[in-house]
Amino acid sequence: MKNLALGLLLAILACTAPRGWAQDVKQTLPLSVRGIDINLRLFSLFALPGEELSLGFYQTGTDGIALTLDERNVGTASADVWRFQAPTKTGLYALRAVHAASGRETRLNLLVMIPASRVKNNHLNSYRIDSYPKPRAKHSALYQPPGGFIEVTPALQRLQLSPHFQLRQFLCKQEAGFPKYLVMQERLLALLEQLVPVIREAGFPIKTLAPISGYRTPYYNRLIGNVPNSRHVFGDAYDWYVDTDGNGRMDDINGDGKLDGKDSRALFNLVDGFLARPASSIFVGGLGRYRPTASHGGFVHTDTRGYRARW
Repeated sequence: MKNLALGLLLAILACTAPRGWAQDVKQTLPLSVRGIDINLRLFSLFALPGEELSLGFYQTGTDGIALTLDERNVGTASADVWRFQAPTKTGLYALRAVHAASGRETRLNLLVMIPASRVKNNHLNSYRIDSYPKPRAKHSALYQPPGGFIEVTPALQRLQLSPHFQLRQFLCKQEAGFPKYLVMQERLLALLEQLVPVIREAGFPIKTLAPISGYRTPYYNRLIGNVPNSRHVFGDAYDWYVDTDGNGRMDDINGDGKLDGKDSRALFNLVDGFLARPASSIFVGGLGRYRPTASHGGFVHTDTRGYRARW
């Protein structure tokens, strides 16, 4: 019965997603999630069981706005903020904020996570996590272990997190059966959504940012020889490339007719220019470029670690 309910919810979310909704901002209800301004018809929120949450409606105020969780009214409103409590049961819930007079709305996937306290003997169920690294002395508050993990079933991996990204794009690549577990932060998802139109404006009609690597468990991160405090283990990093023709390799970004390291440099510069804008200051973090190898055609790394880093 639980799997049937999840399947129905995923089908509803897919069927109600109009084409071109990312550009349909006139019908979007702007709101703020964890201090991030969102102007998308669909977004996702990750929370612990029973966590107190709030949505800010600073452009419109809350007058005339209805907030529902799985089609039931939820929370209480002040002048600009709706406050509510996440369900105590883990899983996927549908949040919907609607402005009655204008019909403007925003839908949010609320993914209630499994608390990190459920990790036993370095495993969550049969999925290997391992211990998180000791926080770095500098910026130690930004390197704390996550409080919870999103449980991912075969059906849930195709969940549309936002207009251009599905949950499966962020799964760790370690070999394991389902359920798998994932850590992800809303700020990263918001950054990636803003990068899509930047890439399109540069002349590349992409549908998404092609993934190289999203979340990594500490176990997998160590297995591939990466540094212990990689931002990938904290769920706010994404390695990606531009692939308009679907061949699994970086496109000719600089337009010189060659596919080489200059393309990842050109993409790096494009993203760095976006991040230099004053409005992008909330996405301060790391940006790196990687040259082509035998296994990939070059890519860039972006993260929202909270302080500037470049390589």
